[in-house]
Amino acid sequence: MLSLSKKENRMFQNYFFIRYPLLTLFILFMILGCNSVSEGKVYTNSQFGIRLEKPENWDLVFVERNGSIVMKAENETKDSARIEIYGFACVPSLFVNSEEALKSELGRTHAAYDLESVTIIQEPRSEQINGYEIATAIISLPTMTLPEDSVINQVGQQDPDIFQMIEMFAIRDQENHSIMVYVYQGHNEKLNTEAEEIINSIEFTCSTDP
Repeated sequence: MLSLSKKENRMFQNYFFIRYPLLTLFILFMILGCNSVSEGKVYTNSQFGIRLEKPENWDLVFVERNGSIVMKAENETKDSARIEIYGFACVPSLFVNSEEALKSELGRTHAAYDLESVTIIQEPRSEQINGYEIATAIISLPTMTLPEDSVINQVGQQDPDIFQMIEMFAIRDQENHSIMVYVYQGHNEKLNTEAEEIINSIEFTCSTDP
C-alpha cells in the first residue's frame, strides 16, 4: 500500500482542495454535518446514543424531529417488515424498570387504537440480557382499524380477520437509560428474523463521564 509522509499528505490535501474545491466542501459537509454514521453493517448514531447492526437490505432513516429511527426492508415479492425506535438512549427513564415502561406504552396503544381492537398475545415480561433489562410484549391489531395508507401495516390488506402483529420492547441499561422499540412483522419469516437480529444487536453508547 502506498504510504505518504505528513508533508506529502498535506501537499496532496492542499492540491485536492484547490483542484476540486466544491467536491472537497461537499465531502466535509457530509462528514461533519451528519448526526449518524452507517459504515458497512454497523450503524452508529451519537445523538440518539445507540449502535446496531444493519443488514444491507434494510433502509434506515433517523427522524430528528421526533427522535426516532425507522428501519424497513422489502424483498422482491413486496413482503416487508418495519422497526421503529423511540426515546433518546442517553436520557434517563421516568420509570423504575423496563416492564413498567412497557405497561405504560401498552396503555397508550390501547387509547390510540381502541381498547377492544388491541389483542395482547404476550403480556409484558422482562429478562436480563447482556447487561440490559429488556421487557417484551406482543400485540395484534385488525388491519381494518388502521388507515388505508398506514405505514405500520406490513401484511398488505385491510380486513377484520387479518391482523398486524407488533412486538414491543422496552430496553434499559444499568444507568437507567431507556428506549422503546416496535417491530411490525410481515409475512416473510426471513425479514422477521432479521428484525429480531437487529434488536438483539442494539447497544447504548452513552458516556458515563460527568
